[in-house]
This record gives sequence, structure tokens and C-alpha cells, in this order.
Amino acid sequence: MLSTPTGTHASAGGRVAALDGLRALSILMVLWSHAPRTAGFPRGGFFTLAPLGDLGNLGVRIFFVISGYLITSLMVDEIARTGRVDLRAFYLRRVLRIFPAFYVYLAVIGVVAMFGVVPLALGDLLLAATYTVNFQPLRAWHVGHIWSLSVEEQFYLLWPAVLSAVGLVKGMRVAVAVLLAAPLCRLGIWFFLPSDRAMIGEAFPTIADALAVGCLLAAARGVLDRAPRYQAALRSPAFVIVPVVALAINAEAAHARAFLSVGESVLDVCIAIAVDRVVRCPDAISTRLLASAPAVFIGKRSYSLYLWQQPFFDHAAPSFFTTFPQNVGLCAIAAMASYHLVELPFLGLRHRFGLGAQRRSEGARVPAPAPPTG
Repeated sequence: MLSTPTGTHASAGGRVAALDGLRALSILMVLWSHAPRTAGFPRGGFFTLAPLGDLGNLGVRIFFVISGYLITSLMVDEIARTGRVDLRAFYLRRVLRIFPAFYVYLAVIGVVAMFGVVPLALGDLLLAATYTVNFQPLRAWHVGHIWSLSVEEQFYLLWPAVLSAVGLVKGMRVAVAVLLAAPLCRLGIWFFLPSDRAMIGEAFPTIADALAVGCLLAAARGVLDRAPRYQAALRSPAFVIVPVVALAINAEAAHARAFLSVGESVLDVCIAIAVDRVVRCPDAISTRLLASAPAVFIGKRSYSLYLWQQPFFDHAAPSFFTTFPQNVGLCAIAAMASYHLVELPFLGLRHRFGLGAQRRSEGARVPAPAPPTG
């Protein structure tokens, strides 16, 4: 049974710094997954972390679960306060948060491509600009990473409209249906459309369950508040089993049928439980590490880091700019410029549109959990 958070759970929200730290961990996973293929990176040994599987995939999944969780938490809170979701305000906040830095990146890459510095077809640029590149696996490297941003934008477009149209309870039924349907979509493509297998995990129907898990976690927080055994398990030293299981599943992604049918779903659930622990257990050592100043600093800039990492981690075009370790520093400089010169100024425009009260939608803010019981 779903329960809308009430009392302090719904109204006394605060920023959860450790969720920014979790974003930092996610973007570092993505960067680390690309770095070993660039010139100058130490070959072999520990540095590749190859036994852990595709850390980039894991990092992006963490982003998706957090996104589903935060966006739904805010909408659940809004429904509890006002009885509805203000779609206009939601979409305007998303536009101010996402579009400016994104289209600045595309503009820069497009101009550079015009001078022949990087290979980029007009079709790739159009697919990226319309957030549909996740349905085209054959694309230029410099817009290749935009598949995940396309998934996010499709989620932002669809999910608030669903909740607005059918309400919270029916909306969560839709989320459950997505959770069940996504593995079937993955398997269906694997068995019946083998030429399209490259789209598995990128096309929205094959990855939407990662977002749906986060949505369901947010909606179920009232129920979990009243589950003392669950909360005790989160605080138990045995919780370490959850990230270990997640890493083990991620490492076995090569077993395609098992991973596509069951493994990815279990991985998403493990991530969601870890997200909930970060929120509910602020005194845990791992949470304090994630809430540390360096982790939060990186996490707040994770969007710009994700946008700008692709040009500097291009393994197919070795140059000074794509050689480790200076490529890491150059990526950081570009991300800092994007964050301070583009992201922050446009976020400041929210107040002009009367969106200042909804500022928390841009950060890692969720309703405060009720104290543990039992």
C-alpha cells in the first residue's frame, strides 16, 4: 500500500548533501570507465578496475535511480501540499536547469566540427539536440554520452504528466508496470531483433526501470517510515552485502540473458536501497564520507562534468588534450566554466519566474524521514 508522507516527512525537507556525494561517485565511475582507453593511462593491473565490470554503466544507473527518487519526492510533496502537480512550473525549472549548459556544449562541439577538428555528422547533432540520440546506437563519439541525458529528458517529459493525469496511486501502478515491462523489452530485442541489440540499455523502454525504481522508493517512503525491521537492516553492518551484490551483478553483465532479465532489476533495487540508506542514516561512516566537502563539490558539478568529459576522453583521437592525466584537468576546467558561467546564472533566473520557492528541485533535497521506530 502506498502512503503519502505527512508531517515532517512532507514539509520539513532539507538538502541531503550525501546525495550530491553519491552523484560525485557516479560521475567518477563514468570518468574512470573512459580513462583506461585514453593515451597515457597506466595499462593493466589495478588501475583499470576491469573485474568490477562496466563502471560507467553502474554510474549512469545510479544517476537514474537518484533522478527518479528526487523528482518523485518533490512531486509527492507537492501533491500533498497542493493536491496537484504544477506542470508549467516543473517544465520551466527543468528547462532552466538542463537546457542552457547542454545547448552551449552542443554549440561548441558543432562549431568545432565545422572546422573539421572533430568528426560530427549533422544527423548526429540533430538527434542530440532533440534528445533522441538514445534510439540511434551508431553516433559520433562527441554526442555519444547524450544517450543518458536523452533518457532523463524523456522521463522528465512523461512522468510528471502521468502523475498529473492519473494521480499518485495510479501513477505508481504505472511505475510498477514499467519495472516489469523493461526486462521483457530487453529480452524481446535480444531474441527477436538481434540487429538492434546495441539499443538495449539506452532506448527508453529498455532502461526506464532504473528510473521507476527511484520513483517507487520515493512514493513508498511513508510505508518505509513504519518498517522498523527494514530501517534496522539499513543501519546494520550487514548492509555491506547490498553494494557487494550490486558490484557482483555489474561484473557479470557479460552473461547477457541473465543480466537483462533479472540482473539489471536486482541492481536497480540495490542502488535504490543504498540511496535510501544515504537519506536515513546520516551518521553512517559511508554517508559522512559522501557528505564531505570534496564529494559535495564534485557532485554539484557532476552535470557539467558529464557533459564535457567526452571530448577529453576520446580514445580514438590521441592528442595532448585527450592524453591522461592532463585530459582530466582539462575536463575539470571546462566543467567549472560551464557550471559557473552557464548553469548558475540560468538557475538564478528562476526567481524572475516566481520559482524561488521550488529551489530545492535543483538540489539533493527530499522530505526528512521520520525517526526510526521500534
